[in-house]
Amino acid sequence: MTTESTIYEILDKFGLLFFTESQLVKRIQQLSAKEIEYLRHETLQFYSDSLPQLVADIRSRPTRLNLLPGPQMLVMQNNPIARRYKLDTFLPRSILYADSIIVHDPLHRWFYSNEPTDISNYHKLSVAEKRNQLYECISHLIYLKPLVESNVVFLVPMRAIDELFNERLFQLVNEFMANVQFLKACEESLIIERSGAKVSFYLYSPSRFWGNSLSISGGNIGKNKKHYFKTYAEWLIRDTLRGQILGAGPCAINPGEWRLLQIIASENVNGKNLAAASMRDLKLPWLDRTPIEKIISIRKNEEIFQTFRQNVEHFFSHVRAIPGEEDFRKDIERMKQELILPSLRRIDTKLRQLQRNRFLGATIAIASLSISGFTGNLLASIPAVLSLCQMVSNVISSPSNLEREPAYFLWKLRHD
Repeated sequence: MTTESTIYEILDKFGLLFFTESQLVKRIQQLSAKEIEYLRHETLQFYSDSLPQLVADIRSRPTRLNLLPGPQMLVMQNNPIARRYKLDTFLPRSILYADSIIVHDPLHRWFYSNEPTDISNYHKLSVAEKRNQLYECISHLIYLKPLVESNVVFLVPMRAIDELFNERLFQLVNEFMANVQFLKACEESLIIERSGAKVSFYLYSPSRFWGNSLSISGGNIGKNKKHYFKTYAEWLIRDTLRGQILGAGPCAINPGEWRLLQIIASENVNGKNLAAASMRDLKLPWLDRTPIEKIISIRKNEEIFQTFRQNVEHFFSHVRAIPGEEDFRKDIERMKQELILPSLRRIDTKLRQLQRNRFLGATIAIASLSISGFTGNLLASIPAVLSLCQMVSNVISSPSNLEREPAYFLWKLRHD
């Protein structure tokens, strides 16, 4: 019994694995306060018992890159709808490169929540509010189920993971902040310096934290902004520690996050991280129309998946720009123009050549058989003609001509 299936077996035990919205809503409305509390107990107990094995399973997989979504994937994720929307946009592009994505189990996150300021604090909600929150968490888990079963997504009780290093986190945050100099503040950004490295840091959704009190008097940087920056740095350091435990690379969204990650965890921010991030900005129209199930299916051909990833990773091993910056977008466009589009064109050309040769082979065969019919050597000529056709087909369609192309993986996504 795997960890991934067991959390769904718990839901099934409570009759909550319905796959239509109306069925799920109806069942959740039938749950009493006692049943919801029992579900909470079962979920927390399951993760408490299985956590060591879960961590060991993730770390033991022979992967190139597990991605751990960063702070901006978590901001305002008290609302599971917002969390689901972000994953809907993040997952399909990220798994074009990453082996797997490590995702907070939304049910554990909610059940585990006991922070006084958390608007989804389980203990503060009425039964009706708990039912609404339960619906959002379970619909999110149902969406993730096929990805979990394919080992593309790992559900992790991140709050429980955090308990393994909370004391160390406090020390690392204080050490980091002790060496930070605040140089300048604008309406929605800060410029900081640490160990000679300057970072322009965008204050994500500042009104969420400070309301309308964003003015800076006399050029001074307000305590609120320093506090927000410390909170954000803490998130990134926390993600770095989580990544060390789970064998995962932290993932950022905006340039400020990437710059901070380079300072906080330079050894974990490399060509692989940049290659994974590049997928989100790769402008190929059919990618956004490709069902995630199709991506998973084609990924199972490990040879073409690895060939594509190795080429992208090699390209980004020499890139120094940061995701979100204009130079990085130019690098992605350059990769598309120099690596991907030429490869796609070669594949199309080879396939057209294959079709022409098959037609030619069929024509030769028919002509040969016709001539043989006139000369009386029909039976003797058939093996030679078939051998000729097979040889032409094998030469044109061999893996060395198609599957080894850098963009064959993307070509399959477009055509299969």
